[in-house]
Amino acid sequence: MQETRQQILDYLRVHPDATVRNLGELLALTATGVRQHRTLLEQDGLIESREQRGKVGRPALVYSLTAAGEASYPLVYDLLSNVMLDEFRAS
Repeated sequence: MQETRQQILDYLRVHPDATVRNLGELLALTATGVRQHRTLLEQDGLIESREQRGKVGRPALVYSLTAAGEASYPLVYDLLSNVMLDEFRAS
């Protein structure tokens, strides 16, 4: 995966409901640049958008990972279990 798109996924994993502005500041990209990457990630089914209403003005679109986007991150339960067992044995 292209580095910029991976950075977007990484950011959304930690900061769900990010806006184009948030992502633009993170990546030092224009809104148009962010939207181009966002479109590809949406087409791949890794992120989704929804409207978030503020007090005034048009609703903002916020982005978050889909289930497929979350599944792209490996779970390391086996590593965690081994570390916990090692600690238990050491005490």
